[in-house]
Amino acid sequence: IPYIANSAVSFETEVPTTLEFEERIKKVMHTHPFLVFEDLQGKVMGYAYVGAYRERKAYRWCVESSIYIDDAYFGKGVAEKLYTCLIDICRDRGYTRIYGVIALPNERSEAFHRKLGFKQFAIFEKTGFKLGKWWDVAWYQLVLDDSGNPPKG
Repeated sequence: IPYIANSAVSFETEVPTTLEFEERIKKVMHTHPFLVFEDLQGKVMGYAYVGAYRERKAYRWCVESSIYIDDAYFGKGVAEKLYTCLIDICRDRGYTRIYGVIALPNERSEAFHRKLGFKQFAIFEKTGFKLGKWWDVAWYQLVLDDSGNPPKG
């Protein structure tokens, strides 16, 4: 909720209902991985997933990632564990690129993506209007396979 209501981390402007969020998860999981990290009491510490980069079939080997961590768990390794697992799953499924999209400024997210091997390749200026102002968006890319060989499947 804080990412939607109080920041530009998400460009979503309305907090979804629990049912809407459950439907989103089901839709993603139908075709892509959606990971949830819980503590021993079942409290969600964070989640990460990838979805289609674009809808046309030729793009099917590239995915766009998202990760959200409860503020109480920043700096505790949750994000790195989630993303590392997600990256491994994407590599195993034959994806060639993972794109991360970050509203700027967000040094913490940019540093995190760079730490995991993502490289910035574009900035789209004034892409989203939220909280009374325009926000730039940086695109980061992690290359999983640059062999040039066509993917199987």
